[in-house]
Amino acid sequence: ITVLNCTFTNNQALNGAGVYIDNRNNKTLISNCIFKRNTCTYNQNVSSGNGSCIYLNKGNDVEISYNVFKNNNGVNNITSSIWMTGNAYISENSFYNNDYECEIYLINGTLSMDNNIFDGNIQSVKGYNGQKSYRIRGL
Repeated sequence: ITVLNCTFTNNQALNGAGVYIDNRNNKTLISNCIFKRNTCTYNQNVSSGNGSCIYLNKGNDVEISYNVFKNNNGVNNITSSIWMTGNAYISENSFYNNDYECEIYLINGTLSMDNNIFDGNIQSVKGYNGQKSYRIRGL
């Protein structure tokens, strides 16, 4: 799955207002995209949404690079720009003034990050429930 040179603006969804991928372990590349003013919504039967920009379930060989995430938000500050399970390499992205619990939320996987910019956000990276490892350089 390849997503290149796209702009996602003013979208709303419970999960993945910009991009929603149920990957089933296929290779995924998301690059040179702009995610701006996307919002995760709230459903009282499901709780809060996840991944206001990117929701990636069961990723294995994932690269997220050269994207801009700006002014995105979630309900009650609980969500992230990127919510994912699996393994990913995240590099050369810019995260500006996003309003939620963290920018990247990883469940059960390995995350490698290089040369990302985080500015005006609450928290950058959070792992949960068995995350394997992080390698973060050049923040």
